[in-house]
Amino acid sequence: MLHNPDFCLKNTYVQIYTGEGKGKTTASIGLATRHVGQGGSVLYTQFCKGDKDAFPSGEKAFFKLYSFLKGNRFEHHNFGSRYKWELPVNITQDDISQAFKDFSYVVDNHHKFTLVVLDEIAHALSCGLVSDTDVLFLIDNCKDKTELVFTGRNFPVSILNKAHLITEMKPIKHYWDIKVKARKGIEY
Repeated sequence: MLHNPDFCLKNTYVQIYTGEGKGKTTASIGLATRHVGQGGSVLYTQFCKGDKDAFPSGEKAFFKLYSFLKGNRFEHHNFGSRYKWELPVNITQDDISQAFKDFSYVVDNHHKFTLVVLDEIAHALSCGLVSDTDVLFLIDNCKDKTELVFTGRNFPVSILNKAHLITEMKPIKHYWDIKVKARKGIEY
């Protein structure tokens, strides 16, 4: 069993972190660490961030460093290609087939965890790598024991309507406006 048998959620919900502002992935990672800290188990997936060398994020390094949790109460997967996400015209049928396999992994294994995060799933949706029908199927079949968290921008209305919590990250002021580039350990 992947989770602490004494830990369970009385009610489970669908959460969405969206918007043009910074903090969607950061919020989902914070929730995942809190959840594991309280005895829950997490399947944390990142869509469109799968290139190991092209996107060397701090969270990937952290998850790798603390891989002793893997197979016990925390499991992490990178799916898809950042290059494809940034240039969707380059998406091939092989990419779509791989995305189907990746998403199927989540569908087939969600019941083993008390929290499932699909980071950047909105981008996989907008690129046509995953369909809103697939995500709605996951929502409808993920009940009672598993909380779902989705991140990204521009979710289809059909998915927004299924959410119980939607948090919009809105930039009020951002240092990118004064030409500060993404910083290691802060933005990635």
